[in-house]
Amino acid sequence: MPKPNKLSLSAYLLWAMSVLAAAASDDVRIAVYWGQDASEGSLRDTCSTGLYAYVNIAFLSTFGDGRAPILDMADHCDPPSGGCASLATDIASCQSAGIKVLLSIGGGTLGGYNLSSPSDAQGVAAYLWDNFLGGTGTGAPRPLGDAVLDGVDFDIEDPSRYYDDLARNLTSLYRGDARGRTYMLTAAPQCPFPDESLAAALGTGLFDHVWVQFYNNPPCQYAHGDVGALRSAWQQWTAGLPSTTVFLGLPASPDAADSGFVDADTLASQVLPAVEGAANYGGIMLWSRSYDKDTRFSVKLQGILQNRTSDKKRRIYIIVGAAVAGVLLLFLLICIYFLCHKKNRGTPPPEEGSGTPPAPKIELPQPKQKPQRLKRYTDSEIERMTKSCAHKLGHGSNGDVYRGNLRDGRQELRPKISDVGVANLCFGREGKRTGDPRGRDGYDAAEVVSGNFGSVSSKSDVYSYGVMVLDTVRAKRSISVGADTNSKYFAQWLYEHLDQFCNSISDISSETRDLVKRMIIVGLWCIQTAHTNRPSMSKAVEMLESSSMDLELPIMSWFSLAHHNPDEELIQGVCEHPDKIKGSGFLLYLHRHVFCSLSLAQHSPDGAAPRMNAGTHGRSASGSHLGVARHTIVQQGATAIMATRSRSCTA
Repeated sequence: MPKPNKLSLSAYLLWAMSVLAAAASDDVRIAVYWGQDASEGSLRDTCSTGLYAYVNIAFLSTFGDGRAPILDMADHCDPPSGGCASLATDIASCQSAGIKVLLSIGGGTLGGYNLSSPSDAQGVAAYLWDNFLGGTGTGAPRPLGDAVLDGVDFDIEDPSRYYDDLARNLTSLYRGDARGRTYMLTAAPQCPFPDESLAAALGTGLFDHVWVQFYNNPPCQYAHGDVGALRSAWQQWTAGLPSTTVFLGLPASPDAADSGFVDADTLASQVLPAVEGAANYGGIMLWSRSYDKDTRFSVKLQGILQNRTSDKKRRIYIIVGAAVAGVLLLFLLICIYFLCHKKNRGTPPPEEGSGTPPAPKIELPQPKQKPQRLKRYTDSEIERMTKSCAHKLGHGSNGDVYRGNLRDGRQELRPKISDVGVANLCFGREGKRTGDPRGRDGYDAAEVVSGNFGSVSSKSDVYSYGVMVLDTVRAKRSISVGADTNSKYFAQWLYEHLDQFCNSISDISSETRDLVKRMIIVGLWCIQTAHTNRPSMSKAVEMLESSSMDLELPIMSWFSLAHHNPDEELIQGVCEHPDKIKGSGFLLYLHRHVFCSLSLAQHSPDGAAPRMNAGTHGRSASGSHLGVARHTIVQQGATAIMATRSRSCTA
């Protein structure tokens, strides 16, 4: 299992936080028109409600075609006398709260405004810049005092040309502001697309926001539970102005327009779901602050949306919280797994009777061994690699063993127990013998000694391991149980006297006695003559970790010379002159482990079981002794092949 990635976990948590932040800011933005009714309250009061993001001061109702511009503020103040200059402080208060304040030109008073030419449009742009925005060119008193508005809104309901020129001229002046301020262009077209008065101006792509009037236009407004006409027109506007933020313009009261009013509940439940999915959806526009104050339309709408948002937030919190908790739990489990794995690495399984069952052992597939070619080194190369034999590791059957580095700096071929594993150097799955056994008396499998028993494979290592296990049992215990052992090979003797041998051990605990029994049973399984009957190494280890009650003795197929029928004189010579045998590793092996050892065992003074790996070559004293040995081989089927180290082999 791979380790947890800290960067990806941090990115996931950041994503969760961004989702929660988006849910927390899911409020509708509202633009409103102010200035046409004194009962609506001051501009400061309007902004202090916190309901609006944009306030359009309505209107500059007269301009263009040589007319003197007139700012109509109804009963709020009298611009010609300078009475509206006091609005500068209200405007500054709104702007300090982050609310954009714009001047709306046009309005519903028809016949008071139009543009006669591009130069006329340029003149109107200059007037707006110098009197309401960032310009200072005329030197005359500004209608709204020293206030600098945030932009100009086009509420053009009297069709005429050159409003596109007006938009371009204003944008040019915006970009030349000496103080680096930014200004906006907005518009309020009618919902039939395209708008008759502002199509050319909107086509310039210079407008930041467009609040489309979905009222007083039955073909494209909401009517009696049917949102289809409004949805269709909305899709035309949002698709036609992809770089402009589009707002849904509505009346704040049934009295504010002839048609098109939508109550707050219907707006939240039916209309907004139909429009707010657009990528350039901006919010809603209300006509006007006076009607909104009377009906509390925006207050009701914000309350409904906040409740809806709360439910949405709650669902998002639950989903995101569950996801984050799941990720953190998974991260914790992974950390615990790695900590436990590191802590328990190399820990032996619990002893039998401890009450704790061993954990199930999962055997992973072993990687395939790549074929390796044996390499010969000269004496000078070995001297360099071992640093003149500076670090002695031990003594093996073929001589001293030293630590050394290969030419590429790697330390490999470190000695293991009995060098089990050399068979894996073979090319392919099986190999062939390359010579006679030397220095591993009693530890090589039958197929290593003679090709008549098959090819060398990894099961040769299993045989070697089994011999080592049984040899450990023999070396650790004094074998004297009164049995007739003068004609028995040690492994066969253990096979026939297993319970008697284990019960004779009185100076160990029951757990250790069970372990000894397991070792003997596993060893007997591993030394099967036919390599196909031997377990794999992993299976052998699994058997050692189990209970002896769960193990069965193998059906021993002892090696027999019945089909080989060696000549007695040849066997006599093998036992008496082993040093003269050349080119017959198999007979040399039989000499050392069957004929001669059994003859030696026959002369054992105490009748003890024969030693598995005789350190001294026994010699037959008479033909009768040899006859007993041969009789034992043929009639009892005693095996002669024992091993703990595999031979080198080639393909």
